[in-house]
Formats: sequence, C-alpha cells, structure tokens
Amino acid sequence: MAPAAARSAQLLLPSKLVGRLIGKAGATIQELESLTCCRIRIPRRGDAPAPAQAAEELVPVSICCAAADAEIQERRCARAAELPCTEGLALCTALAQADTERKAQEAFEEAHYHKRQLNMAVQRILLNWREFEEADICFALGEACNDEDEAVDLLLQGCRAPRAAPQDLRSAARTVEQHQAEKKEKFPSLPCSGVHRSVRPQGIDLGARNTWTRSAANQRTDRLNFAEAFSGLPEPMKPIAKPAVATCSRRTFRQSQVFRRTRS
Repeated sequence: MAPAAARSAQLLLPSKLVGRLIGKAGATIQELESLTCCRIRIPRRGDAPAPAQAAEELVPVSICCAAADAEIQERRCARAAELPCTEGLALCTALAQADTERKAQEAFEEAHYHKRQLNMAVQRILLNWREFEEADICFALGEACNDEDEAVDLLLQGCRAPRAAPQDLRSAARTVEQHQAEKKEKFPSLPCSGVHRSVRPQGIDLGARNTWTRSAANQRTDRLNFAEAFSGLPEPMKPIAKPAVATCSRRTFRQSQVFRRTRS
C-alpha cells in the first residue's frame, strides 16, 4: 500500500504581503512555527504558479502539523499568519485573536448543536403526546436535563412553562402608550379651529344673506383666527380699494349745457 499523503492547510497571500510573514531574515516565520508547532512552507518564485496577466499574484502558503489535533493547530496557525500580513498585527496579538475567534466559533457550533438536539427531542415527544405545547415540553426538558422520559413524567404531573404575569402585560401597554405620547409631542398636529369651517349646503337666495356674502365683522374674525393658528406666517394682504370714478347721467349733462347757454 502506498503511504497516505500528508494533509496540510493552505493559505493564499498576495505576493507583496509575503515579506511580512517571513520577517527580517526569517525571524517571524520561525517564531510562528515554534509557537504553533507547525511547519510553514512558502514556494519560491520559480515554483509558484504565475497566472497570465494577473493584477496581483497570489502565493499559496502550506501549513502542516503532526500533532494529534493537527486540524485545529493548522487553522490556528493559518489565521495567525494571515492577521500580521493583512491587518499589521503583532504575532502575539494575532495568536490571541485567533484563539478568541476559535473559541467563539466553537461556542456557536455547540449552541447550534444543542438547539438542534432539543428540537428533535420536542418532535419525538409530540409524536406520542400531542396535547402538550412546545413551550411546555422545552421547559420540562430543561428541568429534566434533557431526559425525555423524565420530561414526560413532569408534563403528566402538571409541569408547565411560566406564563407572562398580568403586571408584565400592563407595563408593556404603558410602554406603548408612552411611545405614542412621545410621537404626538414630536409631531404635533396643527390647530384646526377657525381655519377649516364646515359649510352646509344651502340653496341660493338672492334676497337673503348666505355663507358667501359675509359681513366685515366675520371677515375680521377669520383674519384674527388665522393669525392665531399660524403665528409664523405673515398676515394676509388686504384688498386694494379701487379709486372712485365720477359718473353723471345724460339728463344731468343736458341740464348743465342748457344752463351754460342761458348764462351766456
């Protein structure tokens, strides 16, 4: 049998950033290898594949580890090698950030796994006990430490998930009312008294006074109400009175001519 090929992680870096990984006289890459127990191999310019007319050449960096947890160490070393090149971090800071990211990823995967297992347990219980609700089953499983048989016993004994108290509902309603009051204060409505008048449909009577022929007192009241409602706007312009034109009838004109003739 042929020996199994050694598996290794690979990291692609731009050719202009490879010098940061190597360091002065190879000091950075040697320190990274000693801290991670990994072997880092960077191909030479003649060995690296050069794509035709590439704007920026990518250099494949191989990372290999012979430890028991080789996969974890290789990913840690690859991330620690990438951060100093792309973000300019120190080697110790890059290793600490790589460990923090790995722990966060492991916590996320563990939470996702437990959630999936809990959903599967809830579905298995619902197959035989359809009268229970999912919230109550989840609460019973939590009390029983995910033991399905014990959780079913608790449900049969009356174990239920805690419901929302009436005080919580009242506080939520108060919060909604306060939000609506703040919204009204932020966007107040314009006063409508004196500006919009309800006009009732009436018949046209030439001899009587209707809504279209209002007195001067009513017009003055409307102007005052308009000024109170819209204090920031200039007052409406008053109508310009037309100059009076002297007129005379034909009879008066003839009498004046006769008077002039008799006088002369």
